[in-house]
Amino acid sequence: MKYFIKITVIFVAAFLANATESKAQTGPLECKIHYGYDVSGNRIKREYKCESSWLPTDFGASHTIFTNVFPNPTTGVITGTFSEPIGGEAGGAFITVTTMGGIVVFQQEYNQVMSSVTIDISQQIPGQYLLTVAAFGKVESYVITKL
Repeated sequence: MKYFIKITVIFVAAFLANATESKAQTGPLECKIHYGYDVSGNRIKREYKCESSWLPTDFGASHTIFTNVFPNPTTGVITGTFSEPIGGEAGGAFITVTTMGGIVVFQQEYNQVMSSVTIDISQQIPGQYLLTVAAFGKVESYVITKL
């Protein structure tokens, strides 16, 4: 008969988004490592999960930078539609895509006038990614699932 003991280790990471020259903090992301052990005390299972209740996951009134991010889940190419055009007097946008572990896989600053942006993460492995956008004096984060 096997017994499993669950031990949780909590890590807190802060994702920073660079808005032109200043940095704005979007908040903590709580990541947990879950270990499973057999009756002899040997570790037989390890799971790494990131959870964050502060990240908006639906596109409603809480989002003011992007009105839509699609397709989500995606096979690699994501399109974000801005709520109003960026560039010119409105200022630019700074977009970062990171793994849930905090590794930056895409980073780009946009200063030209545009109403939507296309981001290609097709070369990345399947999983969840954090898309952070800084524009209009605000910072927002979106969870993207790559298939």
